[in-house]
Amino acid sequence: MKGRKELASIGDLLDGVIAGIGGGSMSPMLVVRQVWHEVAGEEWADRARPVRCDGATVVVEVADGAAASMFRYETRRIGRALAGPLGVVDALRVTIRVARTRAPSGPRE
Repeated sequence: MKGRKELASIGDLLDGVIAGIGGGSMSPMLVVRQVWHEVAGEEWADRARPVRCDGATVVVEVADGAAASMFRYETRRIGRALAGPLGVVDALRVTIRVARTRAPSGPRE
């Protein structure tokens, strides 16, 4: 639909508000989210999602164990690529976690 704005996640909106309150410096997580598609590449941009940034570690969530095994080969490259935008001298450490799945609700047979 033409003219329709893209929806933003609440996390992105809050990061923007917090960055504005802090005098204009962006939070590390906001920086990661802004460059993620470029850094992760076409193969991983939609299959892996950064969920937390703690110091020199970025935690990335993937759907399952198979994706985690494959993504493990990309962590060094992605860490180096994120280091510059985040202002880290050395490469960041990228850790992987598998997304939690919810157990089905209702009675079991």
